[in-house]
Amino acid sequence: ALQLMQLEPRIMLSATPAGAAAEGMDADALDQAAFPEVGDLLPSTDDGDAESFDASTSDAFTPVPLVDVEELPLDLADVRHELVVIDPSAADYQQLIDDLLAQDDPSREMEIVLLDGSRDGIEQISEILNGRSDLDALHIVSHGRDGAVKLGDTWFDSARLSQDAGQIAAWGAAFTEEGDLLLYGCDLAGTAEGRLLVDSLAELGGFDVAASSDDTGQESLGGDWDLEYQSGLIESEVAFSSDLQQNWDGLLAPGTPGTAIWAESGSTVPETNYWDGVSFGTEGSSVSTGQWQIIDGAEAPTRDEKIVVGVNSGGTISGMSWDGSSWAALPFSLDTVTSGTSHGFDVAYESQSGDGLLIWNNGTAGNSPLSYREWDGTTWSSEKTITTPFSGEATEMRLAASPVADEMVLIVSNDAGDDYALVWDGSNWGDSIALDTNVSGQRTEIGVAYESLSGHAMVVFDNSGGSPSSLGYRT
Repeated sequence: ALQLMQLEPRIMLSATPAGAAAEGMDADALDQAAFPEVGDLLPSTDDGDAESFDASTSDAFTPVPLVDVEELPLDLADVRHELVVIDPSAADYQQLIDDLLAQDDPSREMEIVLLDGSRDGIEQISEILNGRSDLDALHIVSHGRDGAVKLGDTWFDSARLSQDAGQIAAWGAAFTEEGDLLLYGCDLAGTAEGRLLVDSLAELGGFDVAASSDDTGQESLGGDWDLEYQSGLIESEVAFSSDLQQNWDGLLAPGTPGTAIWAESGSTVPETNYWDGVSFGTEGSSVSTGQWQIIDGAEAPTRDEKIVVGVNSGGTISGMSWDGSSWAALPFSLDTVTSGTSHGFDVAYESQSGDGLLIWNNGTAGNSPLSYREWDGTTWSSEKTITTPFSGEATEMRLAASPVADEMVLIVSNDAGDDYALVWDGSNWGDSIALDTNVSGQRTEIGVAYESLSGHAMVVFDNSGGSPSSLGYRT
């Protein structure tokens, strides 16, 4: 029988098969049930009346043969009590719930709880488990990443385990002696840090723990439903049916994390907000840079680091960097250019070395209008300039990094409407080419991107000479 109970913002459902719920028959059902009369249980005489008997007579009863316990129907004591906690961040979580409700296994009593995504999930689970002592398994279905799993509005990791050790230890009272905790999030146990979290969780709670060391979910997306890392003996099966495992089109992994950065009216300090792949956090401030009109930035592929550059209405280009814990202004001055509404700067990181490259319009109109600096994670190089084939003042530029090599391609336009492309090989600029000239009215009609597998680059530009119908490209 399906039961729906409202627990504050949570939803609890019961997927208990009808046979396993027989002992829950209500009073009305008991009144309507047909029970035999006592006389019907006694042997009858020929005239239909129940004959009397003497309980002391040895042949008054016919002995009942003993039955092997294994031949009896499933006893309620043999039913496994399992709780499935689903975080609402999981893609199409209703499909997951529907699959659990559709299961008809009399040996498993399944309860389902949907967490409130706006509350601390650790506290919610503590509330759910409080007073219980019958759980054979707790399944937590949510997004995971290396060493962490999302629970409500928080990420549960080693730091939270230490902070909430008392709560986690109390979870153990809700489990049977051989109870299991199954964590379905992607990559939770994919690193030593994640495996230590699993082991520590098992030791603290006194239950066995299983977690995934790779992607969990749809096979065509690179996932599976195996929980590869186990601390203790796991006796529980995956909560979901084989049909769901084949047809649920998702992964229990968050989106790519990042940081939103923007300038607020009247403020010289850019605002920031971290995106963990599922939701934004709390708005924060960076450092004073001037009131930016245009912003660009890049994130290091090998360390927790970002470089952000912008230009204010007066044409002053400035920048700042993030070292994993705080923002700081770049330790050198950039330049002031003619226009504060042109994208005359860019920054990117080499995909293999992780070194950064910052390039900008240095405000000159001669043969050295571009300056750049290299960043190795510790030290900035001295300022260098690009002299050929470029001329005029750079007004727009785009810089893209190869996904397979320490190579970048720059496409840039000058104030005369000329477009150029140059290639960075990890040390020097070369393979420069003039793409077109004198394209009047040009603003942002340039672009560059790399193919992810081949590593080939393509530049796109307006070669119409004033006509809006012509677009050129080179690879």
